[in-house]
Amino acid sequence: RTVARHLDLTLDRFDSFALESVCRKLGQERRRIALFIDEFDSLLHHPNFTGEFFGALRSVATRTDGLCVVTASRLSITEMNRISKERNPFGSPFFNNIIEIRLSPLTPEERRDLIDSTLKSTGITVTNEDHAFINSLASLHPFLIQVAASGVFDAALENKTGDARRETAGRRFYERAAAHFDDF
Repeated sequence: RTVARHLDLTLDRFDSFALESVCRKLGQERRRIALFIDEFDSLLHHPNFTGEFFGALRSVATRTDGLCVVTASRLSITEMNRISKERNPFGSPFFNNIIEIRLSPLTPEERRDLIDSTLKSTGITVTNEDHAFINSLASLHPFLIQVAASGVFDAALENKTGDARRETAGRRFYERAAAHFDDF
């Protein structure tokens, strides 16, 4: 609504036509909304996200210059398109406009920089021992680094230090990473 007010658009109700109108106007002004969706594949099975939603998202992203959609998923685009065809057998697959980029393992320097730069504005510092601990759990795997580092961060927020921090972080890592390993 803030964007709509800025662009002098009226959104009496939210629908795909209103979204397309806003995004078209943004594109004309050489501006964009960037929509980031993590675990995008979980929306495929959610009852509130219908084929209409995915179709509208695809349409607005491809027909206007005002919307950029960046998703993260454990499923490939091919698999998501297969699922979408089961839900909606008519027309093009919903996700054939998405470019798939698989994350490669990070280098040790990239891992450290990712963690340190993410925490920069939080006031939380990760010690060398914490970095070694994250490495022992996740190595260079991007998703596992995220999970391990979030466990260390959460334990630090609880003012845990040393072995207590790493014990808490390790327990959270195994709880949070279980679903990832269950998929295999």
